[in-house]
Amino acid sequence: MACASTKIGSAKGSDFHLSKYNNVLIFGNFDNYKKDNTLYRDMLESEVERRLSLNKIKTYKSLEVPNFIDFKSGNFEFYDFLNNNDVELLLDIAIPSCSASFDRKLVKMKTKFDITAFDAKSKKNLFECSAVITEKGADLSDCMNNTFKSLSKKLLRI
Repeated sequence: MACASTKIGSAKGSDFHLSKYNNVLIFGNFDNYKKDNTLYRDMLESEVERRLSLNKIKTYKSLEVPNFIDFKSGNFEFYDFLNNNDVELLLDIAIPSCSASFDRKLVKMKTKFDITAFDAKSKKNLFECSAVITEKGADLSDCMNNTFKSLSKKLLRI
């Protein structure tokens, strides 16, 4: 039951267009959650990777990068990875909040995303925006999958 509603909020860096980049590292940022969210992180990164590859954009998923460290740490190994793989952009997709309720065998979910595009060469944020997606589905995994599909479609329009 894919009926996700996606709303993109105001953006900083409105001249930014994701489609102009050839090599993108995708980071499904679940750092603010204590629980291991590797499954959902992989679902998010895989869906964004799939959508970007349809537009001939080469991608890397952060889950596949050995010793991946958050770019905010300023770790030199991380910057070496970006340079050695010609990564132009880090797409950081954070989920600061997600809520779910259950009603008559349906899951209703509302997820907020904070999206940041970080330029690998200048080491500056080029773009920031927020998105809110509401979704109904048969179960939590179904909702998350549809939510990530909806978000990945919208990303190409930025």
